Amino acid sequence: MKTAELLSWLIVIWWAFASLKMILNLMMLHRLSEDLTDDPLPSLNVVIPARNEERDVEAAVVSQCNQDFPGLRVIVVEDRSTDRTPVILKALQSRFPNLTVVSGEDPPAGWMGKQNAMFLGLRQAEGELVLFVDADVPYRPGVLRRLAHEMARKNLDMLVVMGSMEASGLEPLLISTLFSFPLYGVSTFLVNYPRFKRAAFGFPSGMLVRRDALEAAGGIQAIRDNPIDDVALARLMKAYRGRFGLVTEFRGVRHRMYRGFREAVDGFSKYAYHALLGRPIPAALVVGWDLAVHTLPAVLFVMSLFFPPLKVLRLPALLSFLAGVLCNATTSLWARQPLWIALGFPFRPLAWSLVLIRSASGYYRHGLVWRGRTFQSEGNMDKRKTAPNGTRDM
Repeated sequence: MKTAELLSWLIVIWWAFASLKMILNLMMLHRLSEDLTDDPLPSLNVVIPARNEERDVEAAVVSQCNQDFPGLRVIVVEDRSTDRTPVILKALQSRFPNLTVVSGEDPPAGWMGKQNAMFLGLRQAEGELVLFVDADVPYRPGVLRRLAHEMARKNLDMLVVMGSMEASGLEPLLISTLFSFPLYGVSTFLVNYPRFKRAAFGFPSGMLVRRDALEAAGGIQAIRDNPIDDVALARLMKAYRGRFGLVTEFRGVRHRMYRGFREAVDGFSKYAYHALLGRPIPAALVVGWDLAVHTLPAVLFVMSLFFPPLKVLRLPALLSFLAGVLCNATTSLWARQPLWIALGFPFRPLAWSLVLIRSASGYYRHGLVWRGRTFQSEGNMDKRKTAPNGTRDM
């Protein structure tokens, strides 16, 4: 019982630090500014990789083409889709003169499909600034101007915008991790300090880069085989010379990643285990600690009500649970997510355990499969990183 009591108080201490990180993040992570300067805007191209995006691509592309930005050019890389995406893009191209549709190519050995599409889009871009954004992310009017002014005002090489997400049913249980982790799981505010070059976050809702800085840092080639491309690109640019920033824009950038809980489980299962480097011990440690701090306190508190020997665990379990309610309620309000997550958060690690089990099973059976393409993993990983065909010229 002493061991269980010690573990319970260690979890309380973890939540105390999590609450402190949350306060610091709320104080030091800022929304995208509404202020616009009179300085001339640099040239800007938007690059959108699109593969099998028939449900969302039209709204996303139209929102970018309609942005009030001088000389704006939107480049969509139609990445050999097997659905109606090509038909939709062809119709949009006839409507918008600032839209260019590039035919994609199958990725060469050692390249993920999305990074290959980003590379092809970047090769067509001519702007001083390039915004990489997913094909399911619509922007409200004015967001591009505000991003460009923010980047110029802070003299950055890269500016990441964290948007919010639409979700329904039990889907927010999984989606909420994408916001709770950066709000109280880690000290995200450090990304805005140049000296902390290893602290960087990326989000598919928008990554604005200076083209010359990206090329000097190593280009898309440097992240060609990383399944978490947005985080990899952010770390690459932050490590280059530290001129990196992150802002939130939960009203102007709001998109729908999946349609329901089942689809979210299927989607995250494709790469969750791969994102943990495909190693069972780190994956087990992550899941174990997630269950310990988020699920165990609620379980212990309920059990202490019925089993007298566990009464000594009631206070630390209650303190941890209440801290979790507070942190998750704050996360929901901050990121515009459903408030019921504040009480449902103990079930979140159970859902993610299901995702990781399915992801690991798929990983060991056939590697990483993403939108109909298979990217082999495990033993071939090191070979890909050193293969001569992994390098490409712009």
